Amino acid sequence: MIKKLLLPILLALLVSKKINAQQDRAQLGIKVGYNLSYIAGEEIDDFIPRNTIHLGLVGEIPITRYFAIQPELLYSFQGSYVQPGFADSSDLRFTEWLLKLDYVTLPIMAKYYLTPGFSAEIGPQIGVLTSSRLLKKSSVNGVSETTEDDLKDLIAPVSYGVNIGLGYQFEDGLFFQSRFNIGISDIFDFEDALSQRNHVFQVSAGYKF
Repeated sequence: MIKKLLLPILLALLVSKKINAQQDRAQLGIKVGYNLSYIAGEEIDDFIPRNTIHLGLVGEIPITRYFAIQPELLYSFQGSYVQPGFADSSDLRFTEWLLKLDYVTLPIMAKYYLTPGFSAEIGPQIGVLTSSRLLKKSSVNGVSETTEDDLKDLIAPVSYGVNIGLGYQFEDGLFFQSRFNIGISDIFDFEDALSQRNHVFQVSAGYKF
């Protein structure tokens, strides 16, 4: 009789151990999402948000039952539209200016699980600039023209920020996240430059294996 009782108990313990091991293992996945990026800072309010995307790799390293570290490696398209006259008020033919700043970003998120699957997240981020261009679209006498200026000598090569956000992950590995990246370093890198910083609101979806 005792042996008959012990067998289902042992099986239950083995199954429970296997499930816990799966939950506690490190995971690697992919993510893609929407960026609402803009630039903000002192004196100038002529920046208009740019709608773009981000995509890349994401991992999760469990520390305890409720706490985990989530490193990511993303390519993020950022920047802002700029009101004509910001850089050269004497040239009024330009009708649309776009400051395109693209980064490879490395967020390191600390995750605290408030309930199974639902987490609050916070962590630092470093971004390495890969492209910085000012796109100018103009229309003169009905003729449209598009030109681009390379701004690599005017933009800081590295950007720093802090992320705060929320996430939810299903048992099958599908997850959703929303976060706000607050820039803490100036993006312009030249003498007498005003203090302007990147800010990005992100909504993401992904899958961890």
